[in-house]
Amino acid sequence: DALERQRRSELSLRNRLAGLPHDPVPTDLPPIVGESQVVLESPGDVARRMLALFAIAVRGESLAGPQPIDLTRINDRMPLAVESLTADEAELLQRDGLPLDAVDAMAWRYETVLALQWALVMQPELPWPDERCDLATVSRLMLDLPHVDVIEHARLRPVDQLLDEADFHLRALWSIAAAQMRGEPIENTLDPGIVSERWLALSWCCRLHDSQQATAGERFAMTEAWIDSGMQSSG
Repeated sequence: DALERQRRSELSLRNRLAGLPHDPVPTDLPPIVGESQVVLESPGDVARRMLALFAIAVRGESLAGPQPIDLTRINDRMPLAVESLTADEAELLQRDGLPLDAVDAMAWRYETVLALQWALVMQPELPWPDERCDLATVSRLMLDLPHVDVIEHARLRPVDQLLDEADFHLRALWSIAAAQMRGEPIENTLDPGIVSERWLALSWCCRLHDSQQATAGERFAMTEAWIDSGMQSSG
């Protein structure tokens, strides 16, 4: 199933990137693990992580504007989201005067939230990663649904669907890198920020970097560090 998944991902990318002067889809990138090898994060932990990342995104978006949302308001409105933050995330949420790149990185978490909403069957599909998510739709799900119910009734999509998207976004990430190295435009077809955030969400959800950290939040941080390092090691 892993090899067939790889074939489908490569075909989908090549069909969409056919207008580029060179084929950017890597041919030497191995398939990700098969269905029998995966141990998924628990649905409840995925829901908690989604809530925490939504709080970060809301805070980041507000810091980019003239009137940042007060932290007390975030805690009052989304206490379970705040409780689900890691210690480092909680510290980040409390900081003012962050550099623009840090604020931008926080706001990008909306794309991670969308991917986890999809993983939890809260979104019908993951659209092609060339246009940023609809913030109104993503936010409405987070603000209108009781967070206790979101956690208690969380369920994940079948493992084959999760792996399909994980495999596709991994190959999309390397396709972007290959095109950028040649100086070929690709942003209108594959948005690097969207692909990166989705790959983080999906690789963590499928525990493709299966660290032995004690909590789901710690595993998320380790997965992000693994990706930032170029995914040169595993476990």
